[in-house]
Amino acid sequence: MLYKQKILLIHKNIIIKQKIEEYLREVDFAVMIAENIEDAFNLAKSIEPDIILWGAALTSDAKNILRKIRRSKACRNTPVIAMIDDIELYDRIELEKNGISDIINTDPVFTELRLKIRLHLDYRKKQENYEKEISRLQNISEIQYNIAIVTDLNRLCELFDDFLCNDYPFDFILQLIYNHKTNDYDYNNFITKNPQNNKNTDEIFKEPIWKEIYFSNKFESAERISNKRVLKFLGTIGINSEVYYQMPLYANKKPVGVIITGSSIKLALSDTDFNDLSVLVNSAGQRIFELRKVYGERIVVSSKEDSERSDIFRRFNDDEI
Repeated sequence: MLYKQKILLIHKNIIIKQKIEEYLREVDFAVMIAENIEDAFNLAKSIEPDIILWGAALTSDAKNILRKIRRSKACRNTPVIAMIDDIELYDRIELEKNGISDIINTDPVFTELRLKIRLHLDYRKKQENYEKEISRLQNISEIQYNIAIVTDLNRLCELFDDFLCNDYPFDFILQLIYNHKTNDYDYNNFITKNPQNNKNTDEIFKEPIWKEIYFSNKFESAERISNKRVLKFLGTIGINSEVYYQMPLYANKKPVGVIITGSSIKLALSDTDFNDLSVLVNSAGQRIFELRKVYGERIVVSSKEDSERSDIFRRFNDDEI
Protein backbone atom coordinates (compact mmCIF):
# COMPACT_ATOMS: atom_id res chain seq x y z
CA MET A 1 0.00 0.00 0.00
CA LEU A 2 1.59 3.26 -1.14
CA TYR A 3 -0.66 5.48 0.92
CA LYS A 4 -1.50 4.57 4.49
CA GLN A 5 -4.74 5.99 5.81
CA LYS A 6 -4.14 8.23 8.81
CA ILE A 7 -5.81 7.68 12.18
CA LEU A 8 -5.64 10.22 14.96
CA LEU A 9 -5.87 8.46 18.33
CA ILE A 10 -6.45 9.95 21.76
CA HIS A 11 -7.16 7.79 24.82
CA LYS A 12 -7.19 8.37 28.55
CA ASN A 13 -5.84 4.88 29.32
CA ILE A 14 -2.17 4.53 28.37
CA ILE A 15 -2.18 0.71 28.21
CA ILE A 16 -5.30 0.51 26.02
CA LYS A 17 -3.95 3.29 23.84
CA GLN A 18 -0.72 1.37 23.23
CA LYS A 19 -2.62 -1.83 22.42
CA ILE A 20 -4.86 -0.03 19.91
CA GLU A 21 -1.90 1.75 18.33
CA GLU A 22 0.06 -1.49 17.88
CA TYR A 23 -2.92 -3.28 16.35
CA LEU A 24 -3.74 -0.49 13.90
CA ARG A 25 -0.13 -0.29 12.75
CA GLU A 26 -0.16 -4.07 12.18
CA VAL A 27 -3.17 -3.75 9.87
CA ASP A 28 -1.38 -1.03 7.87
CA PHE A 29 -2.75 2.24 9.23
CA ALA A 30 -0.61 5.27 10.01
CA VAL A 31 -1.37 6.18 13.64
CA MET A 32 -0.78 9.63 15.18
CA ILE A 33 -1.09 9.96 18.95
CA ALA A 34 -2.52 13.03 20.69
CA GLU A 35 -1.57 13.49 24.34
CA ASN A 36 -4.46 15.81 25.22
CA ILE A 37 -7.48 17.46 23.60
CA GLU A 38 -5.56 20.61 22.60
CA ASP A 39 -2.92 18.43 20.98
CA ALA A 40 -5.69 16.52 19.19
CA PHE A 41 -7.07 19.77 17.78
CA ASN A 42 -3.66 20.91 16.50
CA LEU A 43 -2.84 17.51 14.99
CA ALA A 44 -6.23 17.31 13.29
CA LYS A 45 -5.57 20.64 11.54
CA SER A 46 -2.02 19.77 10.51
CA ILE A 47 -2.18 16.11 9.44
CA GLU A 48 -5.82 16.01 8.23
CA PRO A 49 -6.54 12.47 9.48
CA ASP A 50 -8.85 10.11 7.63
CA ILE A 51 -10.56 9.14 10.89
CA ILE A 52 -10.37 10.09 14.58
CA LEU A 53 -10.59 7.65 17.49
CA TRP A 54 -11.60 9.62 20.58
CA GLY A 55 -10.99 7.86 23.91
CA ALA A 56 -10.58 10.96 26.08
CA ALA A 57 -13.24 12.04 28.55
CA LEU A 58 -16.08 13.93 26.87
CA THR A 59 -16.02 17.04 29.02
CA SER A 60 -17.53 20.31 27.86
CA ASP A 61 -14.07 21.40 26.69
CA ALA A 62 -13.63 18.14 24.76
CA LYS A 63 -17.01 18.54 23.06
CA ASN A 64 -16.10 22.09 22.13
CA ILE A 65 -12.83 20.88 20.59
CA LEU A 66 -14.68 18.19 18.63
CA ARG A 67 -17.10 20.75 17.24
CA LYS A 68 -14.17 22.94 16.17
CA ILE A 69 -12.48 19.99 14.48
CA ARG A 70 -15.60 19.05 12.53
CA ARG A 71 -16.23 22.67 11.52
CA SER A 72 -12.71 23.04 10.11
CA LYS A 73 -12.29 22.71 6.36
CA ALA A 74 -9.66 19.96 6.72
CA CYS A 75 -11.84 17.69 8.87
CA ARG A 76 -15.33 18.55 7.71
CA ASN A 77 -15.92 14.99 6.50
CA THR A 78 -13.63 13.20 8.96
CA PRO A 79 -15.49 10.51 10.96
CA VAL A 80 -15.06 10.49 14.74
CA ILE A 81 -15.51 7.25 16.67
CA ALA A 82 -15.85 7.83 20.42
CA MET A 83 -14.75 5.07 22.81
CA ILE A 84 -17.37 5.12 25.57
CA ASP A 85 -18.96 2.44 27.75
CA ASP A 86 -22.69 2.12 28.62
CA ILE A 87 -24.24 4.98 26.71
CA GLU A 88 -27.97 5.67 26.57
CA LEU A 89 -29.88 6.49 23.38
CA TYR A 90 -30.41 10.11 24.45
CA ASP A 91 -26.69 10.54 25.04
CA ARG A 92 -25.94 9.00 21.65
CA ILE A 93 -28.13 11.65 19.95
CA GLU A 94 -26.39 14.39 21.91
CA LEU A 95 -22.99 13.04 20.86
CA GLU A 96 -23.97 13.21 17.20
CA LYS A 97 -24.70 16.90 17.66
CA ASN A 98 -21.11 17.31 18.84
CA GLY A 99 -19.68 15.77 15.68
CA ILE A 100 -19.30 12.14 16.80
CA SER A 101 -20.12 9.64 14.06
CA ASP A 102 -20.15 6.38 16.04
CA ILE A 103 -19.29 4.82 19.39
CA ILE A 104 -17.45 1.73 20.58
CA ASN A 105 -16.33 0.39 23.96
CA THR A 106 -13.42 2.02 25.74
CA ASP A 107 -11.46 -1.23 25.44
CA PRO A 108 -12.76 -2.34 22.03
CA VAL A 109 -12.68 -5.73 20.36
CA PHE A 110 -10.16 -5.21 17.61
CA THR A 111 -12.15 -6.93 14.85
CA GLU A 112 -15.16 -4.74 15.64
CA LEU A 113 -12.98 -1.64 15.73
CA ARG A 114 -11.44 -2.46 12.37
CA LEU A 115 -14.87 -3.09 10.85
CA LYS A 116 -16.22 0.25 12.10
CA ILE A 117 -13.15 2.07 10.79
CA ARG A 118 -13.54 0.49 7.35
CA LEU A 119 -17.26 1.24 7.19
CA HIS A 120 -16.77 4.90 8.05
CA LEU A 121 -13.83 5.31 5.67
CA ASP A 122 -15.87 3.80 2.84
CA TYR A 123 -18.81 6.06 3.66
CA ARG A 124 -16.52 9.10 3.74
CA LYS A 125 -15.11 8.26 0.32
CA LYS A 126 -18.61 7.91 -1.14
CA GLN A 127 -19.65 11.19 0.44
CA GLU A 128 -16.64 13.04 -0.97
CA ASN A 129 -17.22 11.55 -4.44
CA TYR A 130 -20.86 12.62 -4.26
CA GLU A 131 -19.90 16.18 -3.29
CA LYS A 132 -17.34 16.33 -6.12
CA GLU A 133 -19.95 15.18 -8.62
CA ILE A 134 -22.44 17.78 -7.38
CA SER A 135 -19.78 20.49 -7.66
CA ARG A 136 -18.83 19.30 -11.16
CA LEU A 137 -22.42 19.42 -12.37
CA GLN A 138 -22.93 22.86 -10.83
CA ASN A 139 -19.85 24.18 -12.63
CA ILE A 140 -21.03 22.68 -15.91
CA SER A 141 -24.43 24.36 -15.49
CA GLU A 142 -22.72 27.67 -14.75
CA ILE A 143 -20.50 27.58 -17.83
CA GLN A 144 -23.47 26.52 -19.98
CA TYR A 145 -25.38 29.56 -18.76
CA ASN A 146 -22.40 31.86 -19.39
CA ILE A 147 -21.97 30.47 -22.90
CA ALA A 148 -25.63 31.22 -23.61
CA ILE A 149 -25.60 34.85 -22.41
CA VAL A 150 -22.12 36.13 -23.34
CA THR A 151 -22.08 38.54 -26.30
CA ASP A 152 -18.32 38.87 -26.80
CA LEU A 153 -16.25 36.19 -28.53
CA ASN A 154 -13.09 36.86 -26.55
CA ARG A 155 -14.97 36.87 -23.28
CA LEU A 156 -16.56 33.53 -24.19
CA CYS A 157 -13.15 31.99 -24.88
CA GLU A 158 -11.64 33.40 -21.70
CA LEU A 159 -14.51 31.98 -19.65
CA PHE A 160 -13.90 28.59 -21.22
CA ASP A 161 -10.16 28.78 -20.51
CA ASP A 162 -10.86 29.63 -16.87
CA PHE A 163 -13.34 26.77 -16.60
CA LEU A 164 -10.84 24.24 -17.99
CA CYS A 165 -8.03 25.52 -15.76
CA ASN A 166 -10.07 25.43 -12.56
CA ASP A 167 -12.05 22.23 -13.05
CA TYR A 168 -9.77 19.85 -14.94
CA PRO A 169 -6.27 18.49 -14.20
CA PHE A 170 -4.70 19.51 -17.52
CA ASP A 171 -0.97 20.15 -17.95
CA PHE A 172 -1.69 22.67 -20.70
CA ILE A 173 -4.57 24.15 -22.68
CA LEU A 174 -4.34 25.42 -26.26
CA GLN A 175 -7.44 27.14 -27.63
CA LEU A 176 -7.65 28.39 -31.21
CA ILE A 177 -10.69 30.07 -32.78
CA TYR A 178 -10.32 30.32 -36.54
CA ASN A 179 -11.87 32.76 -38.99
CA HIS A 180 -12.16 31.33 -42.51
CA LYS A 181 -12.77 34.79 -44.02
CA THR A 182 -9.52 36.31 -42.72
CA ASN A 183 -7.59 33.03 -42.72
CA ASP A 184 -6.41 33.94 -39.23
CA TYR A 185 -7.29 33.38 -35.59
CA ASP A 186 -9.90 35.52 -33.89
CA TYR A 187 -8.68 34.15 -30.57
CA ASN A 188 -5.61 32.16 -29.56
CA ASN A 189 -4.38 31.33 -26.10
CA PHE A 190 -1.91 28.90 -24.57
CA ILE A 191 -1.93 28.07 -20.85
CA THR A 192 0.61 25.75 -19.24
CA LYS A 193 1.72 24.69 -15.77
CA ASN A 194 5.34 24.79 -16.92
CA PRO A 195 6.48 28.45 -17.28
CA GLN A 196 9.30 27.43 -19.65
CA ASN A 197 6.74 26.36 -22.25
CA ASN A 198 5.41 29.93 -22.45
CA LYS A 199 8.55 30.86 -24.39
CA ASN A 200 7.19 28.84 -27.32
CA THR A 201 3.81 30.61 -27.52
CA ASP A 202 4.43 32.43 -30.81
CA GLU A 203 5.89 29.29 -32.37
CA ILE A 204 2.78 27.35 -31.36
CA PHE A 205 0.36 29.85 -32.91
CA LYS A 206 2.34 30.11 -36.17
CA GLU A 207 2.58 26.34 -36.65
CA PRO A 208 0.64 25.46 -39.87
CA ILE A 209 -0.32 22.05 -38.54
CA TRP A 210 -3.43 23.41 -36.81
CA LYS A 211 -4.93 24.92 -39.95
CA GLU A 212 -4.00 21.90 -42.05
CA ILE A 213 -5.52 19.34 -39.69
CA TYR A 214 -8.32 21.06 -37.79
CA PHE A 215 -9.53 23.84 -40.12
CA SER A 216 -9.58 22.04 -43.46
CA ASN A 217 -12.52 20.10 -44.83
CA LYS A 218 -11.43 16.94 -43.01
CA PHE A 219 -13.66 16.11 -40.04
CA GLU A 220 -11.88 15.58 -36.71
CA SER A 221 -13.79 14.15 -33.77
CA ALA A 222 -13.35 14.80 -30.05
CA GLU A 223 -10.99 12.09 -28.85
CA ARG A 224 -7.52 11.26 -27.61
CA ILE A 225 -4.91 12.48 -30.06
CA SER A 226 -3.30 9.72 -32.11
CA ASN A 227 -2.00 11.87 -34.99
CA LYS A 228 1.78 11.33 -34.92
CA ARG A 229 2.48 14.69 -36.50
CA VAL A 230 0.61 16.56 -33.77
CA LEU A 231 2.19 14.48 -31.01
CA LYS A 232 5.65 15.03 -32.44
CA PHE A 233 5.17 18.79 -32.61
CA LEU A 234 3.92 18.97 -29.02
CA GLY A 235 7.01 17.04 -27.94
CA THR A 236 9.36 19.39 -29.79
CA ILE A 237 8.06 22.42 -27.86
CA GLY A 238 8.60 20.73 -24.51
CA ILE A 239 5.10 19.51 -23.72
CA ASN A 240 5.43 16.07 -22.15
CA SER A 241 1.92 15.01 -21.15
CA GLU A 242 1.12 11.31 -21.16
CA VAL A 243 -2.40 11.68 -22.59
CA TYR A 244 -3.48 14.27 -25.17
CA TYR A 245 -7.01 15.31 -26.11
CA GLN A 246 -8.45 17.18 -29.09
CA MET A 247 -11.86 18.85 -28.94
CA PRO A 248 -12.80 20.58 -32.20
CA LEU A 249 -15.46 23.28 -32.15
CA TYR A 250 -18.04 22.95 -34.94
CA ALA A 251 -20.95 25.07 -36.06
CA ASN A 252 -23.22 23.78 -38.83
CA LYS A 253 -20.63 21.04 -39.51
CA LYS A 254 -17.95 23.66 -40.18
CA PRO A 255 -14.84 23.88 -37.94
CA VAL A 256 -14.56 27.17 -36.03
CA GLY A 257 -11.96 26.23 -33.44
CA VAL A 258 -10.13 23.55 -31.51
CA ILE A 259 -9.03 22.92 -27.95
CA ILE A 260 -5.91 20.80 -27.37
CA THR A 261 -5.11 19.61 -23.85
CA GLY A 262 -3.01 17.02 -22.05
CA SER A 263 -2.63 15.35 -18.68
CA SER A 264 -0.90 12.49 -16.91
CA ILE A 265 -2.30 8.97 -17.22
CA LYS A 266 -3.15 9.04 -13.52
CA LEU A 267 -5.34 12.13 -14.03
CA ALA A 268 -6.81 11.10 -17.39
CA LEU A 269 -10.46 12.01 -17.86
CA SER A 270 -13.14 9.41 -17.38
CA ASP A 271 -15.46 8.71 -20.31
CA THR A 272 -18.24 10.62 -18.54
CA ASP A 273 -16.07 13.69 -17.93
CA PHE A 274 -14.78 13.72 -21.50
CA ASN A 275 -18.25 13.29 -23.03
CA ASP A 276 -19.66 16.11 -20.89
CA LEU A 277 -16.76 18.34 -21.87
CA SER A 278 -17.23 17.51 -25.55
CA VAL A 279 -20.89 18.59 -25.31
CA LEU A 280 -19.81 21.90 -23.78
CA VAL A 281 -17.25 22.43 -26.53
CA ASN A 282 -19.96 21.87 -29.16
CA SER A 283 -22.16 24.42 -27.38
CA ALA A 284 -19.30 26.93 -27.46
CA GLY A 285 -18.79 26.33 -31.17
CA GLN A 286 -22.44 26.98 -31.91
CA ARG A 287 -22.40 30.12 -29.77
CA ILE A 288 -19.38 31.47 -31.67
CA PHE A 289 -21.31 30.97 -34.91
CA GLU A 290 -24.31 32.85 -33.45
CA LEU A 291 -22.13 35.74 -32.25
CA ARG A 292 -20.57 36.13 -35.67
CA LYS A 293 -23.95 35.97 -37.35
CA VAL A 294 -25.60 38.54 -35.06
CA TYR A 295 -22.73 40.92 -34.36
CA GLY A 296 -20.56 40.38 -37.41
CA GLU A 297 -16.86 41.12 -37.10
CA ARG A 298 -17.17 44.03 -34.65
CA ILE A 299 -16.59 41.82 -31.63
CA VAL A 300 -13.60 40.02 -33.11
CA VAL A 301 -10.22 41.04 -31.69
CA SER A 302 -6.93 39.70 -33.00
CA SER A 303 -5.34 38.86 -29.65
CA LYS A 304 -6.19 38.38 -25.99
CA GLU A 305 -4.27 41.55 -25.10
CA ASP A 306 -6.40 43.62 -27.46
CA SER A 307 -9.57 42.14 -25.94
CA GLU A 308 -8.97 44.21 -22.83
CA ARG A 309 -9.52 47.30 -24.98
CA SER A 310 -12.43 45.90 -26.98
CA ASP A 311 -15.71 47.76 -27.51
CA ILE A 312 -17.53 45.55 -25.02
CA PHE A 313 -19.41 48.56 -23.63
CA ARG A 314 -20.29 50.04 -27.01
CA ARG A 315 -23.97 50.91 -27.41
CA PHE A 316 -25.30 49.92 -30.85
CA ASN A 317 -27.92 52.01 -32.66
CA ASP A 318 -31.20 50.59 -33.90
CA ASP A 319 -29.95 50.00 -37.45
CA GLU A 320 -26.92 48.07 -36.23
CA ILE A 321 -29.04 45.91 -33.97
